[in-house]
Amino acid sequence: MILALAVLLVACTNVAGLLLSRARTRTREIAVRLAIGAGRFRLIRLLLTESLILASLGGLAGIAIGYGVVEWFHTYQNVIFMTDLPLSIPFRMDTRALLASLVLSVLSALLCGLAPALQSTRVDLVNGLKSADVDVPDRKRLWGRNVLVVAQVATSLMLLTASFLMVRGFQHGVLEGNGFAKDHLLMASFDPRLVQYNVAQTQQFYKLLAERVREAPGVQGEALTQNVPLGQEDFDGVAFVPDDFQMPRDRENFNSTMDTVDQGYFETMGIPILRGRGFLASDTAEAPRVAIVNEQFAKHYWPGEDAVGRHIRLDSPTGTPVEIVGVAQTIKYQDASEKAADFVYMPLAQHPVARMALMLRSSGDPLQLVQPVKDIVRTLDPNLPMLHTMSYEDFYLNQAVRGPQIAIDLVGSMGVVGLLLTIAGLYGLVTYNVSRRTREIGIRIALGAASSDVLRLVMGKGLVLVGMGTVIGLAMGFAVEQLMNSMLFNAGGVDILAYIIVVPLLFLVTMLAVYVPARRASRIAPTQALRYE
Repeated sequence: MILALAVLLVACTNVAGLLLSRARTRTREIAVRLAIGAGRFRLIRLLLTESLILASLGGLAGIAIGYGVVEWFHTYQNVIFMTDLPLSIPFRMDTRALLASLVLSVLSALLCGLAPALQSTRVDLVNGLKSADVDVPDRKRLWGRNVLVVAQVATSLMLLTASFLMVRGFQHGVLEGNGFAKDHLLMASFDPRLVQYNVAQTQQFYKLLAERVREAPGVQGEALTQNVPLGQEDFDGVAFVPDDFQMPRDRENFNSTMDTVDQGYFETMGIPILRGRGFLASDTAEAPRVAIVNEQFAKHYWPGEDAVGRHIRLDSPTGTPVEIVGVAQTIKYQDASEKAADFVYMPLAQHPVARMALMLRSSGDPLQLVQPVKDIVRTLDPNLPMLHTMSYEDFYLNQAVRGPQIAIDLVGSMGVVGLLLTIAGLYGLVTYNVSRRTREIGIRIALGAASSDVLRLVMGKGLVLVGMGTVIGLAMGFAVEQLMNSMLFNAGGVDILAYIIVVPLLFLVTMLAVYVPARRASRIAPTQALRYE
């Protein structure tokens, strides 16, 4: 939403600059209308009506583009909600969003057209009736147009930087890895509550299911987990008080994300146990409570010390003690680009959960295990459904790759649109300035100025505007990067490569928009320029 408003801001500044320049070319027309008795309010109404017509045409074009984008989204039909039903994301043009966009475009046209309309009706009748180009804009008016161009360059740079940072952050998250093996894994979810199982029946079902799938041909490892890494479900949390840790006065406990897993989870998922041990069959409900924490958790609460053998107490300092028996490698739990976070694993036998996911590591194609697992489930209960049955690699591609790719494409498209609008605005401003200075340029050439001198003269102002916009855009880009680092990406510092690529690219493209009218100005014939009116 913020990026869309930024693109709208670029478009509004572009329209405002266009209307300001267009109003200056109609000085004589407006002066004639005022001289023959037209009221100022009537002229303002006329100019606003023209702005509304332009906005309506632009709105219709925007609707057409919007439908084209919707059709483009339909190419992402492989991005589905992970259910057993073929449920696709319903990309369609929303009526409420459409009406809101139309209203916003009309308001933008009125706001952008009001200032040029007010300025256009304040003309000197004597000079205005003489010639359209005698009324040279004063510094205040030129300053206003320059501010619009600087704002366009800065906003466009910010949009391009944001899109490039998203791509870099996404690539960083994917290339960095997730800390576990994704290939040769089959996943299937179960919820015995659907067939009215009680707690004891649920525990017995999972116990028998784990025992029998381990013996199935082609199965190299079995795991039960409450939440699949990088899945759609939110992880549960656990409140605790760590031993030998000075609690802040304003806190009674800490909170951490947690998951419930069985004894085969770490081996099946390929998550190394760095210190201590994994869960054992002896960690039953009657045994002392145990837990495994990730490396980030251990570093957070016991930096430089071994967390194995330490205890956390659930909920309060007097709560149930839980011994930490192992430290696992930190992985990505909810998002491929998340920062390292504290995490706690609880054994299934001591923390029973109704809804669980079965993860099976296969020696070959994981989908070949679907039918054997279905047969095992039928022998246990033919009425219990298997949910979300698919290879984990396909699940990962949908959750961690294709979904974020849509957001990256959207932001990138906004950056390109902002750049095109900036080019149009900058080109229009320089062209307008050249047209206003045609006679001056002709005199300079007649007095001996070379084409290169005229080229430097015209491009100099464009360079200043682009430079100012670039500096402001860099500041906005740094702010956006800090926001992304704090909310989205596991990155620190400044991504120098993003600015090395984006800033020169923007500078070259915008300077091309300045060069074209400047080159045209350098080729003006003196005889034609001196007759220019």
